[in-house]
Order: sequence, then structure tokens, then C-alpha cells
Amino acid sequence: MRIDRPGRVTEGIYYLGREESCVYLMESRGEYVLVGGGMAYIIPQVLAQLRELDLDEKKISRIIILHGHFDHMGIVPFFTRRWPWVRVTASSRVGELFGNPRVAETVTGWNRELAARHGRPDILEELEINYAGMEVQYMVGEGDEILVGNLRLKVLATPGHSTCSISIYLPGEGVLFGSDAAGVPYRDQAITVASSNFRDYEKSLRRLAALEPRVYLAEHYGGMTGDDAGGYLKQSIEAMEKTRETLEKFYHLTGDMEKTARELTRMRTEVSPGYFVPEGLQFQVTLQMVKNYLKSRGDS
Repeated sequence: MRIDRPGRVTEGIYYLGREESCVYLMESRGEYVLVGGGMAYIIPQVLAQLRELDLDEKKISRIIILHGHFDHMGIVPFFTRRWPWVRVTASSRVGELFGNPRVAETVTGWNRELAARHGRPDILEELEINYAGMEVQYMVGEGDEILVGNLRLKVLATPGHSTCSISIYLPGEGVLFGSDAAGVPYRDQAITVASSNFRDYEKSLRRLAALEPRVYLAEHYGGMTGDDAGGYLKQSIEAMEKTRETLEKFYHLTGDMEKTARELTRMRTEVSPGYFVPEGLQFQVTLQMVKNYLKSRGDS
């Protein structure tokens, strides 16, 4: 089954935010953890949903950031100020990125851009959101466990989309929080986002698929349960292979990275109208993927 709207996902897991930018609240024995950092403009919806679902904010003890891109940490400064007791949890690489002024500038710019596109151009000022000075209090990596009530959340290092990506797996429940490590489940598609390293992306994706999760939860466009969870991961592998094939074909024809990236972007936007990422940013991300792929292949 496809999960494409906020509300209860399974016993103890809630989907909050909006379709294109979602976070998850997980509960066990009265303790809550928020998985994902979303974009700034979803904050009003998250606050309303917490009230509507009768979820006690004071029980949220941790925010887990699965990777450090602008669309996955937009709500963090607001909620860490609102909930000063929470521990921000992420990979050590995210901790390094938080200390970089250029990263803070980029996160600010794109959160403002996306907020404006959704009718909230001044939300950063309204909510006094400042991305400079964010901190990770609890750093985790491959093989670590995070305890939430009686749940043991297993940390998996899943680089490829970014160098800082982790995923969270609950083996007993078969629940997998993959963030963008397994692509983006937009409508009936699986969009490949191998931004930092294509080989690592493929390795991470195949590793996640081998888990055969019963519940797969992404941070864009919701998730899936039952056979649809494993089915999506298989679809994402096929999409990754097709993306690589198309990238190689166009680079072979043009010998030009920018032309290859523009063609890949054109093809993606043509079949994905309404996708949340502006076309200009899609081109930047695709060009980065092309450059990194060709570099790993020895072409640059």
C-alpha cells in the first residue's frame, strides 16, 4: 500500500508534514523520536498534526537527521529551540557540515526559495530560523544502535546520494527509513539521486533492497507497506541502471558533461511535472552526478 498523506502509518509510527517534505514520529513506551528534518515551510503543518494526533511534544527526546541537505534539516533550528531537551542525532559528517558557514548559507537560501514557492516567503523571519550554529549532539555511524523505548534502531551507513547519508532500520518490525539513499518515490516513479558517488549509491541501494523491508519510508512523497515496499526498492534499482545507461549514452554522443546533464534534466522534468525541486536545482544536482560518475570512471 502507498502511504501518501500525513497520519498514522503503523502502530507507533506517524507521518507528519507534507507530501513532498515529510518527517516521521516514532513512539515506544511513551518516548518519541522524530526521524527527518524536512523543509522550513512544513513547520505549521507539523505543529497542527502533533495537536490533531494528540502527540505530546514534551515526550520527543531526539531528532534524527538522515543526511545534511537543505531539504532534510529545514525544521531543525525551530524545533531545537522549541524543544531544548532534544538531542540532534546524525552522522559525524553532518556534524562537520553544520559548522560550515557556506552550508548554512545554502540551506538558508534554498529553504527560503522553496518556502516562497509554497506561499510562505517570510517564514524564516517569522519563526526566527537561523541555520548558523546548528549542532549535532549525538553522532552515529554504521552498526550503531539508537534506543527508543524498547525499540533498537539500527544505523546503516548508506552513502552515494550524499557522503553523510545514513538509514535507520528496525529489524523486528521490518521498517526502513531510507531518506534519499534509495531514490525519491515520486508518483509511479523512482527518481535516481546519486549525487555524490554513483557506485556508493548503487551499493547502498542494493543493500537496502536486500533487507526486504515490510515498511519503507522516504522523506519525499511518503512510503509504502507490504509488497509495495520491496517492489519500490526493486523499481529504484531498475531506475538507477537506466539512469546510468542514459548518462553513458549521452556522454558518448556529446563528450560534454553539461550537455549530458541538461539532457538528463530535460528528460526528468518532462516525465515528472510538479516535482518539488526547481529545474535549475535539478540541473545542478544532475551535473554533480554526471561529473562524479565520469570521474569515478576515469573520464575527468
